[in-house]
Amino acid sequence: MSKKFKFKLVDKETWVYLMQCKRTGFCKIGRSDKPEYRERTLQAEVPMIELIEAWWVGPQFEQWLHLNCAKKRLRGEWFDLTPEDIEWLKGIMGEFKRYTTGDSIDDEDEWRRIRMVVVPRILS
Repeated sequence: MSKKFKFKLVDKETWVYLMQCKRTGFCKIGRSDKPEYRERTLQAEVPMIELIEAWWVGPQFEQWLHLNCAKKRLRGEWFDLTPEDIEWLKGIMGEFKRYTTGDSIDDEDEWRRIRMVVVPRILS
């Protein structure tokens, strides 16, 4: 990873979502307090957009996902992800969302294990 990213747990949580344009296959990674509403606003411009999944996590996850998907970025929050990339995002967000529920990770070994799983995986 070319940029260093300091991962911090925060108290405020939000929805980090993954949407896909069914016409182009391109994906949008963003955050919103109301992802279903955000989907409808995007559908007003491009009716083929569909919410794939949303996770109730700390807002830093959006930035982290953008950094990990940087090689696949088209522009802004839009990415050209493969089906395997999408499955990886779903899996990693499922693994991490339990750490953003207000609990901090006190065990340094546990934190190191999590970082070993996530940080090396950069979408290429």
